[in-house]
Amino acid sequence: MTLSSVAYVREGATWPPVSENVRVQRAHSNVRLYRGDFSELNPDDVDRSQLRFRGLTQTPQLRVTFNMFRMVARLWPELVFGTNPVLDYDGADAALTARLERLTPHLLRAGAAAVKDCIRYGVGVLITRKPGMVEVVDPRFWFPVTAPDDLNDIRGHIIAYPYIGDPDSLAFEGSTPRGTAKATGGTTPDRIRIYRYMRTEADMWTCETAVFHYGSSTIGRMASGWAPVDCGSPPVASAVLSGDDIYGESLFDDLRAHVAEINSRETQLAEALDKHVDPHLAVPEDSIEVDEQGRARVSPKGMAIFVPVGAHNPEYVTWSPEAEAHVASVRRAEQRVYSLAGISHILVNALNEGQRVTLPSGTALRRLAIITAQRVRTYRAMLEPALRDIIRGALSDAYNLDPHLIAINWPPPLDDSGPDDVGELVKLIEAGAADPVDAAQAVNRVNRLRAVEIAEAGRERLQSQRAAPMAGAGGQ
Repeated sequence: MTLSSVAYVREGATWPPVSENVRVQRAHSNVRLYRGDFSELNPDDVDRSQLRFRGLTQTPQLRVTFNMFRMVARLWPELVFGTNPVLDYDGADAALTARLERLTPHLLRAGAAAVKDCIRYGVGVLITRKPGMVEVVDPRFWFPVTAPDDLNDIRGHIIAYPYIGDPDSLAFEGSTPRGTAKATGGTTPDRIRIYRYMRTEADMWTCETAVFHYGSSTIGRMASGWAPVDCGSPPVASAVLSGDDIYGESLFDDLRAHVAEINSRETQLAEALDKHVDPHLAVPEDSIEVDEQGRARVSPKGMAIFVPVGAHNPEYVTWSPEAEAHVASVRRAEQRVYSLAGISHILVNALNEGQRVTLPSGTALRRLAIITAQRVRTYRAMLEPALRDIIRGALSDAYNLDPHLIAINWPPPLDDSGPDDVGELVKLIEAGAADPVDAAQAVNRVNRLRAVEIAEAGRERLQSQRAAPMAGAGGQ
């Protein structure tokens, strides 16, 4: 459920709203996963296999060597915004074109952060607080207000920042006292600044802010009255990359069990390998002198296993940890993570059958990463409505833009990754009758390659022509 009115914000109201508690707590959990705190993983997925392996009754300590949550959350913004889009508006004059160019860097930074939030939380939230600027809002502090009869129709936004003392010096870990105390040495927030953004029937936006005292989980008395703030039209825009509602779906939720298996297996393998660092020693029984009280006077270093006299010479007792099976299990789990994340293992230099992958050309890379490229296109399409809305809001001080006329021109994903394999391109051209789209793309790339070759050849001829008269003059 979502909030149906901004009037929910009042003295004595529970905060965060009860309807948002599960989402907010899950978001805090995903942040801890992103930071490498794997205690957030489901214990049923992690502890049972380790306890069975180690024969222990206490919770084992995970040995994490690779934070795949952080890798996925960082990689997707680079894939989506790795090649900068160009903003355009149908019929734009020189002044509007210049404004769009100045806005582009802010939009790229905020858009990339919003993609990361979509991966971590399920939703990314953009805001424009002043003309020509775009920022990102932590979704843990964002609470949408929807129409009572349509939960996907956002009519307003509530953004609430808890803080301690000075409102200009925010110090918080999350939107709950428990989360904040962890970041502030045990001090919980005593104030909460709330912004209310409301859309009118005329599709205009009103914006206001107020400061309240904050209790353990409720809004206290108002510390300052509601005051209007400048806002664009619209000032806030949210985007989801997957899911059926306005909150989206976090990719972390799909990866939890598989990352838990990877870390569990790697922990088991580390424990097994540690046995070889300090192995048991087998020695004859008469190598140890025992006094009358049964205490050994001479003891070998480490744990000893006694054997009958004359059985065999002293030796270390070793055993096979079946490392190959563990490594194969980890590799399979990694492939599932890459598959669920929509990332080709080629892009992260994964191991393939024990050998590191080497690519002969950019053509091969693009074909192997075709699923990733398609998801990049999907994510861009999902982002565009929010980007158009926030561009409209950021420039609303001087322009009343139609979001449908705002063009976001994206370069093709992975289009320029690595050198081209001309031989393969020629084969694609020859097979044009079977696949005209691939053939047409291949022709364009070959033409570009030929243009580069022609330009380089011309440059060399020009340099040689310039050098020839100089050489003649020197000979005279």
